Amino acid sequence: MLNDNTITVTIDGQQVTTRKGAYLIEAAHDAGIPIPSLCWHRKLSPTGACRLCIVKVEGLRGLVASCSTPAEDGMVVTAFSEEIEAERRFILGSLMTEAEVGTDGSHRDEFAELCVRYGLLDAIAPPRPATDTLGLPKARKQFRAIDESSPVLSFDPAKCIKCFRCVRACTEVQGKGVIEVLGRGIDSYIATGMDGWGGSECDGCGECVQICPTGALVEKPNRDVLREIRPFDVGSDAVTKVRTTCSYCGVGCQLELTVHNNKIVRADGVEGVLPNDGRLCVKGRFGYDFVSSQERLTVPLIRDGDGFKEATWDEALDAVARGFSRIKQKYGPDALAGYASAKCTNEENYLFQKFTRVAFGTNNLDYCTRLCHASTVTAMLKALGDGAATSSIQDFETADCVLVTGNNMIETHPVTATYLKRGQARGAKLIVIDPRRTPLGDRADVWLQPRLGTDVALLNGMARIALNEGWVDEDFVARRVHGGLQALEELKQAVEPYTTDEVERVCGVPADKLYEATRLYATAGKSIIATGMGMSQQAVGTNNVFALINLMLVAGQIGREGAGISPPRGQNNVQGTTDVGASPIYYPGYIPASDDENRARIAKLWGYPVEELPGARGLSTVEIMQAAGDGVIHGLYVMGENPLHTDPNLNHVEESVHALDFLVVQDIFMTPTALKADVVLPSACFAEKDGTFTNSDRRVLRVRKAVNAPGDAREDLWTIQEIARRMGRPIGPGGSDAQYASASEVWDEVVKAAPMMGGISYARIERQGIQWPCPTPDHPGQATLFLERFNTTDGLARIMPVAYTSGAEDTNDEYPLQLNTGRILYQFHSSTMSLRSVPLKEFAAHSYVLVHPEDATRFSLEDGARVRVRSRRGELETTVRVDDGVTPGEVFMPFHFPDALVNKLTRDVLDPSSRIAPLKLSAVAIVPA
Repeated sequence: MLNDNTITVTIDGQQVTTRKGAYLIEAAHDAGIPIPSLCWHRKLSPTGACRLCIVKVEGLRGLVASCSTPAEDGMVVTAFSEEIEAERRFILGSLMTEAEVGTDGSHRDEFAELCVRYGLLDAIAPPRPATDTLGLPKARKQFRAIDESSPVLSFDPAKCIKCFRCVRACTEVQGKGVIEVLGRGIDSYIATGMDGWGGSECDGCGECVQICPTGALVEKPNRDVLREIRPFDVGSDAVTKVRTTCSYCGVGCQLELTVHNNKIVRADGVEGVLPNDGRLCVKGRFGYDFVSSQERLTVPLIRDGDGFKEATWDEALDAVARGFSRIKQKYGPDALAGYASAKCTNEENYLFQKFTRVAFGTNNLDYCTRLCHASTVTAMLKALGDGAATSSIQDFETADCVLVTGNNMIETHPVTATYLKRGQARGAKLIVIDPRRTPLGDRADVWLQPRLGTDVALLNGMARIALNEGWVDEDFVARRVHGGLQALEELKQAVEPYTTDEVERVCGVPADKLYEATRLYATAGKSIIATGMGMSQQAVGTNNVFALINLMLVAGQIGREGAGISPPRGQNNVQGTTDVGASPIYYPGYIPASDDENRARIAKLWGYPVEELPGARGLSTVEIMQAAGDGVIHGLYVMGENPLHTDPNLNHVEESVHALDFLVVQDIFMTPTALKADVVLPSACFAEKDGTFTNSDRRVLRVRKAVNAPGDAREDLWTIQEIARRMGRPIGPGGSDAQYASASEVWDEVVKAAPMMGGISYARIERQGIQWPCPTPDHPGQATLFLERFNTTDGLARIMPVAYTSGAEDTNDEYPLQLNTGRILYQFHSSTMSLRSVPLKEFAAHSYVLVHPEDATRFSLEDGARVRVRSRRGELETTVRVDDGVTPGEVFMPFHFPDALVNKLTRDVLDPSSRIAPLKLSAVAIVPA
């Protein structure tokens, strides 16, 4: 159907409708007309480098490259004729004199495919050497040596046809610009600098591998296996390919897993599908080998003295049911607690919260969100009525200004960062607020480097500038904020003390930078905020986010497409786990546990009397451990969490775990927490089951089984239901003993329990995820929240004035430094998965602490030396890296590594509103080991 955005062209007598601005090759491909090309890719800018896409356009002289010729209404195009095909055959023959053609089977070779199509090769075979003008093979020495220096990819210059796809993909898609062209003319070549791939800034994302048309760039993992099975041969049945969702961060990248003999041998990004559109990071593309690790748990284990003995599932499940039932009978239901998991599916977490409320009879139920974004969610719920991202990941590309605070997105959410960098390329402005210099900070138009724990003072100062300069959307505030202009006046009074001089005194941020950052954010057409755990993991985390929301509301930078606040979630299903009710205060769909009407509705759905479902607020993650230490919690069920790595004040956590009467851990590896358990139950990982994850922008995405679980490991869905049945409190459909037939059947119950997802079904998300709210089957899902009203009782947002108090622990002569913690690109969370990935360990396998040169001199610390880091709670050993990217008086450690458990140093005091612990801002001392 034609509209104002479409045109019609005629290609080889066929009328083709395409969008305005499309290139001829796009119009042809969309219509199924296979114009050949090696340099063109739909995600890349056109170059016309290979010239294979030439066509004849009536009215134009000669042949033109269809990849760089825009389609115009009424064009008449000849794509295939004897003349054009002869020219294409000549071009391919010329390329064969410049590069090897053919594949060893480990990769797809589009060049070889075209040579076969045009009769220059009989079949795709092992690489055939390039020939000189006499048809003689070129000597290998005429090509540069194969570069194997990268941990994850190999570059063979002899197979490179200089199509420049890799160069453009690295710059235009990933935003890195690592790959470049060196030399001139016929002597030019692709490189990543003078020191090879391994010595460059390449971070191993593999975008170039996925997009290379010849196999000049190929992945190294499983190369021998791929050569043997030749998965890209037409009609090959040696492999299966399964589309699923990545199990690392909260972006929710869509993966295509190549499987051979029940083992994943390759991962590719799925093109043309959100949220990643083919992009992956190094973890998503190369970090899958933990699935087949020999360290996987394969059989149930029951404690036997200081060790474990193997058990049957019946023995283990009976022991679990007896242990929990005994505690419930002796001490009551609130002596039990459960940890759900952001690494498990929505369906598993839904059944886990159902189990905890039905079988245990308590709301003592939480998971790692209480250690990451709890304060963000708490503040957003109170101020906006919803704690989820208000916009979509792709909005980072279209925003006019992006403000990133407390988040090192290039390392923590690399694919989201690609959208941000594409936005920068078209002129968007970037403000970064971070006490540490990061790769993202290096790209910023304005980088604000406040002292640790001074966020409220900084943000109040920005709000004061916006108010005084008139960078205020008064119409928005009057219409959409509770109290209207009176609320604005109250905020103005509250932030008046935060002059630029005062902010500089408290935060160390110069006035001119503060002013410019405020101007860029408040006056932009569309501004979006990404706030991370640097803001939230503080004892004043909720106030930090209130101050941020106040600035956003003052400027009116929400309630419109492309504007708002989007907290990138740290793990693959942090969003979904709370959505489905794994919370001490909410049932599924963020309906308060205290809501009697909803509890009655859920009781009917679950087949239990309403008086048997708990309504009182339960204990949160840190509170559960504290209560265990105090003798209040006696039994704990942990599914896929590792509190003996992730919880604050680990020495106290160890004491609390030791005080438990009964601990059950359900996991894929023998974690430090599992080592302390009375019963260990082996689980299936993400690649071994069906289900869904919900990503950072509320998009419900399919998870699909690709391989079988090892040994006798079982899916968590089965295990949870079996324990409930043996405790006499079955949680099958309607409260029956029957198991759910599938994950899909569980999801069908989820959407009944959580009306905000009522219109999402497996059938609807088969190809593309859907963002909630999606209340009905005909609803398309909502990409942007709050376009018309906020999710508060009156539909209005709240300005919440807050005063600055430091979130940092006091330093003194004994503990003179402030410790900041965070993530790095190559490892993930507690590293249960990533440290069992060989490629990722080659990039980063050991802990370190970043120390400013002034502090290194002050405390006699040498770069590369082993040191002891001590706090008031514990100590550890690690290695010093002297780095001027941290502020004097502050140090930074990644929290992934088991050889230096950073949470031995952190505090377990709690934010009074969100109950989050300050996993940052701990006073420490560093001395030579």
